[in-house]
Amino acid sequence: MACSHGYSNASREDGFLIAFLRTANLGNYRYDLVIEDQESRETRLISAAGLGFSHPVVVGKSVYANVINDDRLWIQVAESGQRTMKRLAEVTDASVNSVETTEIKFEQ
Repeated sequence: MACSHGYSNASREDGFLIAFLRTANLGNYRYDLVIEDQESRETRLISAAGLGFSHPVVVGKSVYANVINDDRLWIQVAESGQRTMKRLAEVTDASVNSVETTEIKFEQ
């Protein structure tokens, strides 16, 4: 299984969608995201625009991960069949200081 080559992995319960980080040392370490769809036999490498991706999370046919930058992070999702990730939110250092704590609940 390809996820054994990555730093961190996540998979769907049935194992048909796998996401993991690939480490590259370019003077500093950078963590790119690899998504493998076992049904279509497609592998996607998504290079990080910033310092790297956080540990991915697989929910259904979607992969969620944060892109970490110097002063902000982007919450992004890779939908099934899409070649690029969609940015859902941006969190900056300044915005974290001014926001109240919020509880988020996920229902299935």
